[in-house]
Amino acid sequence: MAHNATFDVGFLDNELALAGVHGGLARHCRITCSLKLARARWPKQPNKLDDLLLRLGIQHNRGLHGALKDAHLLAQVFPHLR
Repeated sequence: MAHNATFDVGFLDNELALAGVHGGLARHCRITCSLKLARARWPKQPNKLDDLLLRLGIQHNRGLHGALKDAHLLAQVFPHLR
């Protein structure tokens, strides 16, 4: 699960290739893009993670971008995307 997974997976695929693991991340696990899910649920609306947090009334003090904090926030957003 990642918000804008296409962006993140590109970096991960590169790192895997550098480590000698070929075939990309999708070969080894299922990838779910919460941005695509949000765009399907709320078309033509802003769907950045901050937009979703505001729309859903999820309290946060996001501050600087960080993967762990974003993962915790996305875990709160995900149930609303299904």
